[in-house]
Amino acid sequence: MIDQSAEDSVLILGRALHAPWNEGARVIARDTARVMNTLRPVRAVSITHERFSGQSNEALRTEHIYTRLPYGVRSDYATLWRTLHTVQQIVRSNRIEVAHLVGLPLALAPWLRRWGIRVVAHIVLAQQTYRGRIERFRAALGWRCFNRWIDSYACTSEHVRTQLAAQNYPAAKLHIVPPPLDVQHFQRVDRAAARQELGLPDDAFAVVYVGTISPLRFPAEAMLQALHLAAPDIPKLRLAVFAPVSTHPYNDEWAAGHVHRAIYGSMLPVSVQLRDLTEAQKATLYSAADVVLLPFSAPVAVEPPLTLLEAMACEAIVAAAPFANRSQIVANYANGVAFNSPEELAEHLKQLYASGPSFRAELGRAARNWIIDRYSFPAVANAINSVWNGLGLRVVGVPM
Repeated sequence: MIDQSAEDSVLILGRALHAPWNEGARVIARDTARVMNTLRPVRAVSITHERFSGQSNEALRTEHIYTRLPYGVRSDYATLWRTLHTVQQIVRSNRIEVAHLVGLPLALAPWLRRWGIRVVAHIVLAQQTYRGRIERFRAALGWRCFNRWIDSYACTSEHVRTQLAAQNYPAAKLHIVPPPLDVQHFQRVDRAAARQELGLPDDAFAVVYVGTISPLRFPAEAMLQALHLAAPDIPKLRLAVFAPVSTHPYNDEWAAGHVHRAIYGSMLPVSVQLRDLTEAQKATLYSAADVVLLPFSAPVAVEPPLTLLEAMACEAIVAAAPFANRSQIVANYANGVAFNSPEELAEHLKQLYASGPSFRAELGRAARNWIIDRYSFPAVANAINSVWNGLGLRVVGVPM
């Protein structure tokens, strides 16, 4: 029996909607749910690995579908019937107006529509080098099987929308819902205190990388080449690398492989730390950095990359390679720098150093303002309301 006094609710379905996952589609799903929860009551369903069964998300009412399989296609489909059963139980006691699928199979859409629920499928990337064969098939052709039951596709960027249109997705269903960023969590903290916490010398020119250290995401040899070219003009230049381990254990192998080979014998100070960072710790790191690297040599992240948005929100100067800047967020010396080669990166680093702290601080403030205007919770709430309005749902006032 549905509670007739209940407000119309929203359902969001995704993977790993819990800590310590703090990147990619998991964060987009969690934070999109947080934004929607300011507009309407939200229920969440998460495909969750059983080793994270102790994790919780107090801000989001979540039903977990536990699995022993790694996150991905196998666990998505192995839990499909349990997911449907859980959704059916929710529908029996809640008036669900619309369901948002973030990374889960579009095969859920016919059942959701059968229960009178509108369906929005979130697309967080249009290209991904690490996709397996089945995932590539799902991305290229799977939507055609279920398009009739999907009301709207929420693309995280104009780049993603353009790519989907080129794949013949119906243009009228393509909308942009940027990845929301909590600019209250991601904001600049005191630089001196941040450096002291991280053990970075106050007078060092610190170049920082945060994320998975796969060869395509962090081409270590090319980055060391750029830093060595810049080093003669930048006293006390150093590189600090931070890579997650509990959710990405393969970083151990990459640290001992191509990263170690690149830094072996280098006279440049380089530190590689395999550790999981909370949002607060990431904000501290971005605040301590002089430059944050996004050197992707292939499409290996959601678009736009969350690290890019987080760092800019913390007033860090980002240096982005083309595959990290497909949405053209970074504009040279307007809110960061963009580079195409190690030599170009080296020249940017030298110019940023020579420009002095005041210029770098001004660039950082411009970066944060760009993020607030486009990716803050109120900005994304407006985008979500626009999608809901297109589906004929009641528009809700956006909190400031």
